[in-house]
Amino acid sequence: MDAALQNATSNDNPDAPVFFNNRGVIVTGAKFILPGNQTYAMDGITTVWMHKDIPSQIGPILCILGGIITGAFSSAFIWIAVAPILVGIFWLALLKPRFSVVLNSTFGETEALEGRDGRWIQDIVWALDKAIADRGG
Repeated sequence: MDAALQNATSNDNPDAPVFFNNRGVIVTGAKFILPGNQTYAMDGITTVWMHKDIPSQIGPILCILGGIITGAFSSAFIWIAVAPILVGIFWLALLKPRFSVVLNSTFGETEALEGRDGRWIQDIVWALDKAIADRGG
């Protein structure tokens, strides 16, 4: 058994069920443990949700439009128009949303964890919801 998992289940409540254990993130009935030894007590968490932050696409779109406008007025130097269009398309392809686990407690709202893998973050939120429901919260 993983040492962090043993600590998560042996402290406070040795019978706490484990709802999630993946990539250093552990959710038990008693604790929410993150990589770097950041720990939240489950009894302090009232609600949890996933936030999705979509990056702005204005920069890449302006780059593409600049290339199109340049191409419309300068047929002699086509590469001057194609280069910004290709850069804009590549830039758009690199933009990925960021997802985060947001915890609400009596002390306020905390963004506990973020990442680009929406499925992983959703699985963590599900496990936290299950842990809250199991304790009767």
